[in-house]
Amino acid sequence: MHRWSLVAALLVLSLGHAAVMGGEPEVTRRLLAPEQGCTVLYATDGVSAFGGNNEDFMNPLTKVWFIPGENGEYGRVYFGFEDLQAQGGMNEKGLFIDALGIDQPCAVDTTGKQEYPANLVDKVMCECATVDCAIEQFERYYTSEYWFWQFLLGDPTGVSAIIEADAIIRQEGAYQVATNFLQSTTAEAQALQLDWRYREATESLEATETLAVGRMRDILDDVHVSGDVNTLYSNVYDLTELIVYLYHFHDFGEVVVIDLAAELAKGFHVVDLPLLFPSNAEAQAWAAPKLEQRASLIESIRDPSIKDDALSVYEGQYEMPTGWGDPSLTVEIIAGEQSLFLRFPECRQFELHPLSSTEFGYVGFARSEYAVMLNVRFGLDDNGRAEYLELVMGDQVFRSEWISL
Repeated sequence: MHRWSLVAALLVLSLGHAAVMGGEPEVTRRLLAPEQGCTVLYATDGVSAFGGNNEDFMNPLTKVWFIPGENGEYGRVYFGFEDLQAQGGMNEKGLFIDALGIDQPCAVDTTGKQEYPANLVDKVMCECATVDCAIEQFERYYTSEYWFWQFLLGDPTGVSAIIEADAIIRQEGAYQVATNFLQSTTAEAQALQLDWRYREATESLEATETLAVGRMRDILDDVHVSGDVNTLYSNVYDLTELIVYLYHFHDFGEVVVIDLAAELAKGFHVVDLPLLFPSNAEAQAWAAPKLEQRASLIESIRDPSIKDDALSVYEGQYEMPTGWGDPSLTVEIIAGEQSLFLRFPECRQFELHPLSSTEFGYVGFARSEYAVMLNVRFGLDDNGRAEYLELVMGDQVFRSEWISL
């Protein structure tokens, strides 16, 4: 297995977007299965440009985080879950991106491309102001030989594109819609039958006479889902004004307006997305059993003999584990109140709960419930301080030496 495939396998389990409807084309509206979801939109009238997203999934631990630009990079806002693996976002130049899952892995054509050793999406958002620039990056680099996902990108110049593993579909006309099937292999007539969300969003945008935030919001409302899978949050990105209109748990009557420049001026920060909104009884009732299952699992695996004040012995900078990022960079272990955090340079992180004095486990959301998805083993010196860590995925072990505090 290619070394990046291991990382991709872990990420796809926690990917908040899901896969295409299987079987025969279906024209009736129905609830989504756990492995289905998400709608992404782009629209322009030649003056304004908007992106839109419904995040349809089952993990209630939603987050929003802000990363100021440094050393010539663009600042950006991302949305996603507790692992801070960005599901979508916008940078300070008005480029937005959102990822959507697909049901089967697609081979990436790596011919003539360079392997990029870190997060290519974050590189795009750090360096690109336009979709054309982003396409150049995806055509130049690859990070995995197989994708379980695709991307829709849009910018304030009126350009958008869907980037699949082995195809690029550029916008034709004033809008573009993506759900969870590959448009490069699906005829338009079939697509309209295949997915009611794609059909309704496409027909609504086609009929739009006046493009505005409210129009984008209403279309997202029309294609939101509820049930076991819910629209956990929705975004309308004003790509010209650099404003995000955020909605929680398919309640489109409550909006939080995010001024990207103002938030970036506060420095790096992470916010629990639901806490930005008034209490939502429906969302809380839906989330409660999932959060209880997570808490119960953590309690069952946690070694009670590991006291919070002992966690500092694991802290420090470690070498980048082979295959997990740019080898010239480091990863960091940070001690929390009852757990450790393994943080990568692009802010992706894994919360680690103590199973023993030398082993910790990451509890992530795997399809329909929380599970231990990654183990981290520490080697300790004679003084009880960490000398190295090992990331353990099945029979694969990735060692990382401690460097410094």
